[in-house]
Amino acid sequence: MAASTMDIQALVRRAQQQDGQAFGELYALYARKVYSYLYYHLKGRSQEAEDLTADVFVKVFEKIGSYEFRGAPFSAWLFRIAHNHLVDHVRSRPRQPLVPLEAIAELPETASLQELDRRLT
Repeated sequence: MAASTMDIQALVRRAQQQDGQAFGELYALYARKVYSYLYYHLKGRSQEAEDLTADVFVKVFEKIGSYEFRGAPFSAWLFRIAHNHLVDHVRSRPRQPLVPLEAIAELPETASLQELDRRLT
């Protein structure tokens, strides 16, 4: 059953007062949605999505005291944290060089690993 806006606001207020049960309820309401968002944007890398979901909720726990109701739903604030964390994560990964398919197609089937490496870099 979906929680009403009033219920969510009450949970947030309680969580802001260090009520662990209220934070747990917020986690139960939103963890799957955050995970799905991250999983989609990480192209199905489930372990990364799980790790980032945990990181997001740690950040939410640390910052919930600074959250203010300003007309936007709590979920907008939560997903902004998730999005920013995702962007930071993607930027921190080393870039993979792009190799044109033609370069691979031109290699003989018996090419050595050294030759493959030389052509790809």
